[in-house]
Amino acid sequence: MNNVTRLNSAIALALLLAFAPATMVSAADSEGSAQSGNASGQSDAAASNEPVTEADLEKFAAAYGQLQTVRAEYGQKMQQAEDKSKQQQLRKEGQQAMVSAIRDEGLEIAEYRRIGKKLNNDKELRSKLQSMMQEKRDNSG
Repeated sequence: MNNVTRLNSAIALALLLAFAPATMVSAADSEGSAQSGNASGQSDAAASNEPVTEADLEKFAAAYGQLQTVRAEYGQKMQQAEDKSKQQQLRKEGQQAMVSAIRDEGLEIAEYRRIGKKLNNDKELRSKLQSMMQEKRDNSG
């Protein structure tokens, strides 16, 4: 992997971690608190101290890949939308698709965000994720 590709991957990961979780949380919140209940009784501080396991990282990597697909699909649809109301509808559909993509990989939104925060603050963990994703790309190509 050359330096430009590595930099682009790092930038893409940073952007996704910076923007996608907030988007997904707003979509998840709009689904209603009845669905999530008070299951997040754990405080953010306690949750952030939990280690990120290899399985968690694999789920995150898979969800990340799905999110890239959803973002590309809905980004293109939004560019082709005829008016702002259609764009708004597509944005909402895209948010729901992102939430589903994360959950389909076995993570809840809060867990995805927790791992994302850890990745933003832990260079070694971030490097491990990038290596895992590169290996997956190499094996699928």
